[in-house]
Amino acid sequence: MVLLAAQNINWRYLMCRRAYNGLGCSDRWVRYPGIEDALTIDIDEVIESCPKPALTSEVRSHRLMQIRLRLHTLRGRQASINAEHMQVRQSLRPVIAAREAVADEIAKLLAERKMLRIDRPRWLDVTLTARLDKLRMVATAAVVDRHELHTILRSLLVVVVVDWVHDQLVFNWKHGGTSVVRVVMKPQRVVANPRRADRPRFTAGEMAPSLPVVKR
Repeated sequence: MVLLAAQNINWRYLMCRRAYNGLGCSDRWVRYPGIEDALTIDIDEVIESCPKPALTSEVRSHRLMQIRLRLHTLRGRQASINAEHMQVRQSLRPVIAAREAVADEIAKLLAERKMLRIDRPRWLDVTLTARLDKLRMVATAAVVDRHELHTILRSLLVVVVVDWVHDQLVFNWKHGGTSVVRVVMKPQRVVANPRRADRPRFTAGEMAPSLPVVKR
């Protein structure tokens, strides 16, 4: 969305970028002050709505132990298959198929183990709690550092959907899950512009039709 603003601080609206560029979608204007309040002075409501990590540190540790034991078993089987392949040429095809199945499972387990070790924000509750505490501190400061607030929000969220039909913000969190916070978005007054009456209207998300191709 794009921000439409004027010198008057109370005249600030968000509008779909496609509608702003005349490419379709609804040209509904959404009041910006309520959204800013939700991400600053009312940030506690957003933080309380944050879903818990689906994968806690205890679950992660247990899964890593399972992967370690399974890898030990598979590598022993892999060594046995390789030895059998060298000795028994008559069962070449079954041995090759078994060896490939074991190698595929080992590769999948190694990839899962790597994800669990590296992708810490998805499972470590302590990391998420620290980031939410930092978000609260920055958002409620006497003078808000907008650049830092933007950076923290980008580290926590995949996208924020402005659901103006239901007056709410839908937060999609990077560690998984969504949450909803209600926000007042309706304009204070309705402006009727007769010069815009003949313009085509689109529903939210609807694309404008392609322009006709004129042969030269």
